[in-house]
Amino acid sequence: MFENKTVISLKAYTALGLYKAKKVKLSLSALFFFIFTFIAFFSFVIIKSGLDKNSPDYNFDLYFMPALFLACAVGAGLYMYLAYPRLIKKNLERQAASSPRIGDNSICHYLFYEDYFTVTASVDGEALSVIKQYYNTLFNVCEDTEYLYIYIDRLQAFLLAKDGMTDSSFDELKKLLKSKLPAEKYTEPKK
Repeated sequence: MFENKTVISLKAYTALGLYKAKKVKLSLSALFFFIFTFIAFFSFVIIKSGLDKNSPDYNFDLYFMPALFLACAVGAGLYMYLAYPRLIKKNLERQAASSPRIGDNSICHYLFYEDYFTVTASVDGEALSVIKQYYNTLFNVCEDTEYLYIYIDRLQAFLLAKDGMTDSSFDELKKLLKSKLPAEKYTEPKK
């Protein structure tokens, strides 16, 4: 049996949200880029079909709107890639400030057994919930330098601080999790 106590502080809560945001930001920026590029292409086709080639403003009219949409594509893609994590962080901090379940008095107590683990969430020493989760039902486990993110589905994850191990080392827990999960479901930090 392995034991871990993780304080759900503002730092930990923000780390979880930003870890999720990293997964999303590239796909969101690509989506914005492709949508605006698609609009730019079709505006070029539509404008070209309706213009008089003998008009003195032909080249300006033909290229202005598609160029504008293409500039929006690049701008929106870059904005989402660069600003999205900051927006998420501000939103998470706002949520954390208004939640009594986030702070130094909020603790998740993890107990890892052979086939499952339990998570007891408590605030000010009062248990709020106990969850039992079997390893074979986990969606994914991701590790970074400070935390372990144990995903139970695509969006929901348990946050485990590596330095919160009480009676064993994190490497022993890591070995247990790797033995219980397929290799593709455990992601280690990039070096």
